[in-house]
Amino acid sequence: MLFKFLAIVSVLALLANCGFSPLHKQNNANHHSVLNLQKVVIAPIPERIGQLLRIELFNQLTPYGAPDAPSYSLNISISETSRNLGVRKDTTETRTDLIVKASFKLIELSTKKVVFVGSARSVISYNILDADFATMSVMTDAKKRAAKDLATEIRSRLSVIRN
Repeated sequence: MLFKFLAIVSVLALLANCGFSPLHKQNNANHHSVLNLQKVVIAPIPERIGQLLRIELFNQLTPYGAPDAPSYSLNISISETSRNLGVRKDTTETRTDLIVKASFKLIELSTKKVVFVGSARSVISYNILDADFATMSVMTDAKKRAAKDLATEIRSRLSVIRN
């Protein structure tokens, strides 16, 4: 018991002395060194999945509304493919992977300089059902889930950019 206590205390002491600080901590002394995500404007993205991604990114990056004076522009291009996984004996598909890839660039508006380039990928599986409407509903839900996954991944990558 004493050994566990000493191990926990020593780990906490090491973390305190190594300069570790939570990334999203309010009133952080280094808050100017991390990119202010609320100063990012998101450029329109084509296709329905692009609209879903833009809405989700808007909600995650700027939850209090669009910035009055944006400092950065986020440009995203999306590619969407599908891959059949399950096939019956009569060659009809039963399961599909929706693969969505997003390439993004963060551009500083004052200098038009590209600050960060990255990509994210989401793979969502869904069943192909006998009823067309049910399959369409499942595919729509898969696109929403892929957009949410991509938005979370992009936000995480942008969160660690230093000014």
